[in-house]
Amino acid sequence: MPESTAPPRLRLPGAPLTFEPHSFARPRRKRRPHAPSGQRFHLWISGCQMNESDADYLTQGLTAAGFTAVGDVDQADIAILVTCSVRQNAEQKAYGRFRELKGWKQSRPGRAIAMTGCMANREKDRLFERLPDLDYRFDMREYETFIQDLQGEYETDPAQTGGAVLQHGLTAYVPAIFGCNEVCSFCIVPFVRGIERSRPLLDVIEDVRRFARQGVREVTLLGQTINSYRDPESGARLSELLEAVGQVPGIWRVRFLTSHPRHVHDDLLFAIRDLPRVCEHLHLPFQSADDVILKQMRRRYTRDEYRAIISHARATIEDLSVSTDVIVGYPGETEEQFMLTLDLLEEIKFDVV
Repeated sequence: MPESTAPPRLRLPGAPLTFEPHSFARPRRKRRPHAPSGQRFHLWISGCQMNESDADYLTQGLTAAGFTAVGDVDQADIAILVTCSVRQNAEQKAYGRFRELKGWKQSRPGRAIAMTGCMANREKDRLFERLPDLDYRFDMREYETFIQDLQGEYETDPAQTGGAVLQHGLTAYVPAIFGCNEVCSFCIVPFVRGIERSRPLLDVIEDVRRFARQGVREVTLLGQTINSYRDPESGARLSELLEAVGQVPGIWRVRFLTSHPRHVHDDLLFAIRDLPRVCEHLHLPFQSADDVILKQMRRRYTRDEYRAIISHARATIEDLSVSTDVIVGYPGETEEQFMLTLDLLEEIKFDVV
């Protein structure tokens, strides 16, 4: 495929993964007996922006490999569930959607169901025992080898659909860092997405360029703790990545999320203030305003330290928009501790909670 029409590729840092044919499918003795019914795929997405980004890269990779995306699952030959496990309700939704797909699969021989995302990563091949109608399970860190495996089984022709990767909306998510090192007590992310691994700055820029060629004008750089980004080759920080992304022709606006209070430094604030394409917005979860709860959460900052960060950011950046996340009903939280959180919300007056 010509470089000008090639889709963005989610190249992950670290040792390359080896490709083993059929390693993503149900064990052979339990494989589905019918040949694929066609080459159309449908995605069901649950969870955070990272899952939406994963689905975007997956769609582009499958399309480039000769598959056709369809919005109506009744027209599809393979349904792929991009799952979440941050909340129990998210897993219940995934299992519920899977149950709905059992009848869909049985209605036409050759249909298949695949699953990826955090829930699939956590459960691993146990899913094949739990879900007898599941045909494939894969980790998005291996999505290109999964597509290669699928391409051989479905005998697709990339020449038929390659041009479709040129179509995109005005906005796109671009991962810059994977995993998380914070190990907050309430969060499963480090266990399903691994430790922090920053993508090389040039890889991120190349993806932004390819999205821009597809018509994207606003990109959001993603990471569980995006402001701990460090280019593994040069050591460049998020501020330098924002500057480089803002220089890509065709990109009008740049955003980033999610940030952790411990990694808000002046170079980042100056980048938000001074770079013309970076939006004056900071998403900074505080989770609780009680120091005891914060310590139990392993957040490693206090209420007063958080207040000082917001005060300094607003003093540095005129008209800064600030959004946040809050957890209420944390195990053991008292009414008095809850009221401290309400007081901080009243004091800071976030734009979005």
